[in-house]
Amino acid sequence: MKYARIDNGAVVEIVDLDGDPADFFHPTLQFMPAPEGCAAGWKVEGGVLVPPAADLDRLRADKRSAIDAVYAAAVARGLPFGEDDAIQIDPESRQNLAARATRAGFVLSNTPGFTWPEGGMPYRTKSNRWPTFSPAEMVGLSLQVDDLFTAIRVRYAALKGALLAAVTAPEIAAIDETADWPK
Repeated sequence: MKYARIDNGAVVEIVDLDGDPADFFHPTLQFMPAPEGCAAGWKVEGGVLVPPAADLDRLRADKRSAIDAVYAAAVARGLPFGEDDAIQIDPESRQNLAARATRAGFVLSNTPGFTWPEGGMPYRTKSNRWPTFSPAEMVGLSLQVDDLFTAIRVRYAALKGALLAAVTAPEIAAIDETADWPK
């Protein structure tokens, strides 16, 4: 097992031992079990070994990348549609859907000059299918997409906020970027 030798609240060396450090070293020397990646320069804070600030910046950047990747995957997954398809919710798709929903709203309110295709307005799904929607269905679909995208953005913002608030390596590690995403 690896142990960190502590001097003045900082790790000065890492030793690999088969047993308790007290069996091998003078009793005045202080040791703590070393977590993965622990090295000279780490500090003891609240009884826990934490990396120096430069390592915290790297951990924070790595966690931010992981959060960004899960966010991108949630957006790419889209709004489930049917048994095996989805409505895309990327910015361009949301803009297209919003334009059709706006048109549908004008049609539903009987605004002169606005029409709707007989048989419904086609809208492309992620798998390149083209189901048709009535004006009310198009407005409903747009609202579902907006609700999902808003919930994804709220989760993304919460994770970024948690990362900004985290000041120690254990706090950063405790942020589960895969949990609680809306689907």
